[in-house]
Amino acid sequence: MFGESDGASPNEYLSKPRLHSREGDIYMGGVQGLLCIYDEFSIEATEVPGLKLYSLFVDGEAVERGRRGVYEIPRHSKTMNINLSTLEKDIFRNKMYRFIFSKEGPLYEKASPSLNIQQLPKAGRYDISVSCTKRNGNWTEPMKIATISIPRPWYLSGWFIGSIVILLGTTLVTFLMYSSHKKANMLQLALKEQEQRVYEEKVQMLINVSHELRTPLTLIMAPLKRILNDKEASDKYSETLGRIYRQSRRMKDMLNMVLDLRKMEVGKNSLKIESINFNKWLESSIEDIIAEEHAEGIDIMLETDPAITEVDMDVRKCDTVLMNILINAIKHSAIGDTITIKTRLSCEGSVIVSVSDQGPGLGDTDMSELFTRFYQNSREQYGSGIGLSYSKILIELMGGKIGAQDNEDKGATFWWEIPVTAEFGVTPVKAYLNELLGYNPGEEITIPETRSIDTSGMTLMLVDDNADLLDFLKESLQSEFREILLASSGNKALKMIESGNIPDLIVSDVNMSDGDGYKLCKEIKDREKYSHIPVVLLSAHRQEESQNESYKIGAEAFLPKPFEIDTLLELVRNILARKAEIKKMYLKADNEGSYGSKEEGFILQLNRVIAEHMSDPELDQLVLCRELGMSRAALYNKMKAITGAGAKEYITRIRLEKAKTLVETTGLSIVEISEMTGFTSQSYFSTAFKAYTGMTPSQYKKQKASS
Repeated sequence: MFGESDGASPNEYLSKPRLHSREGDIYMGGVQGLLCIYDEFSIEATEVPGLKLYSLFVDGEAVERGRRGVYEIPRHSKTMNINLSTLEKDIFRNKMYRFIFSKEGPLYEKASPSLNIQQLPKAGRYDISVSCTKRNGNWTEPMKIATISIPRPWYLSGWFIGSIVILLGTTLVTFLMYSSHKKANMLQLALKEQEQRVYEEKVQMLINVSHELRTPLTLIMAPLKRILNDKEASDKYSETLGRIYRQSRRMKDMLNMVLDLRKMEVGKNSLKIESINFNKWLESSIEDIIAEEHAEGIDIMLETDPAITEVDMDVRKCDTVLMNILINAIKHSAIGDTITIKTRLSCEGSVIVSVSDQGPGLGDTDMSELFTRFYQNSREQYGSGIGLSYSKILIELMGGKIGAQDNEDKGATFWWEIPVTAEFGVTPVKAYLNELLGYNPGEEITIPETRSIDTSGMTLMLVDDNADLLDFLKESLQSEFREILLASSGNKALKMIESGNIPDLIVSDVNMSDGDGYKLCKEIKDREKYSHIPVVLLSAHRQEESQNESYKIGAEAFLPKPFEIDTLLELVRNILARKAEIKKMYLKADNEGSYGSKEEGFILQLNRVIAEHMSDPELDQLVLCRELGMSRAALYNKMKAITGAGAKEYITRIRLEKAKTLVETTGLSIVEISEMTGFTSQSYFSTAFKAYTGMTPSQYKKQKASS
């Protein structure tokens, strides 16, 4: 039958009353007619259907395949939809489809080429294979159509577990330090601890928001340091542990190059010059990496000039330069290659260090751009592109120079030189550094002197999808506020506010998956009952458009990451102090001044309603709610947040301010003025007026007339 995959119409057939003809044909009766099955009909498959992935959707969003052919499924995803396309001549044949997940994953059989999964499998990497039924009812061989990767939940990740370990270790180390130094000068100790704490907070903040590798690296170094400090535990493996710790420090230094660059941008960097046996320092610096690379099949040879003895240098900066150049050579070397490090004393009184590799050489490298920030040639696929520019800055700070060239046979040689003798003290940052780094002084966040305000009774809301950062901010700021509310997304923060947890100020990150900071800020500022809440937005992006967007949607301040915790605290205090000043201004009858547009519009509307009903003694909160279209709770919270006063108090103050104006500028009697301003009796008016101004209406009028 045409249009049917097997020739039989969708019908009901009687199986027992059937007829077998002499020719071998079968006749069966059905509701819609007679079915004939010919003896020569073949049920063998004539072709194998072709299957391929047509589309993949996660939570309703299309997912594109990554560079390595893997579909990365976002964390916290709930649903997944897989759609196939079938290549077969018989397009009308009904087929069954089988979806198979690797790693002992689930198996799904469907009557359609589409699979909807309401609950994703556990975290892991899965190869999705499909098969379908042939014309003979057998299944085709499973065919791989996609590979998906589902990330593990955050609480099972190494950084979270390591955070707990480092927290416990830090607590123990702090206790031991306090016990060992309790007999020292307490003032000096307090100052040193404060400086160290501020420094660690700055570093920790920058680590948390800049790169994921910094957290696990820190969690490696801290336990190592603890073990090294424990002589009994470290004696057996002291050499190995020391080597690991030194390499960890070097990795940390490389990851923190951007931080040091920032210091030099603003001129907050100095050279710690000391006299060092140069060749011994060089041998010690590369000892560990020689052993490591030898095990990987790369030989590192060192040839030192015996004429080089003592050199005045900043050891840490020279070590960073050496590691940057050496790691660059290792990156471009293959197994079996040799890297040669040579030192030479020049006739001009400088020590020269060269690192030669056997890699592909400089090739199409633009030599004028090689040592500039973020430069990568066409062959570079990995790396930040700042290592060489950072090395150039450090070397030139020490009065030296750096360069590179192709070798005659193969590979390239990078070299740097510094003077043997140097002046001790602070080396100023050269003007070209800022140009090299693309630094714009106008990007600096300048915070005015902090206004005096008591925040101990206030509530601060912190919004960020980075749990470590939230914990850090809460720990750093909780002593300054009565309560700190935490939310992992903009949507959750908005739900908390709608449930009655209204903060005095919100500090929110911009980039969050479940409702970003822009959306949260816009929702707050667009809602009449919440628009008075100040919002500070944080972002890892320093682009001008990010800052402009923040102010465009009504944010009170924008602070780029990384930032200092003290800077954030001062910014928050200034905003809250300004808010308190505005409250006092709003209580004045004229309400002149410049306020936020939302707040100003609300107050102007409120004052208009009060002015229209000024003479009505029945004017109260219910009248204001009716005229403004707000609930009693919403009106109270809004007025309290903006003016610091409830409806009754605010109405009374406006009436008394109006009465003062009438007493000063008109010849109306006290009775007339009390009636015009809505007081029920002259005696109550006089009492309220005296409590507000310190004088009776008659005394006030007499004083103003004489002045």
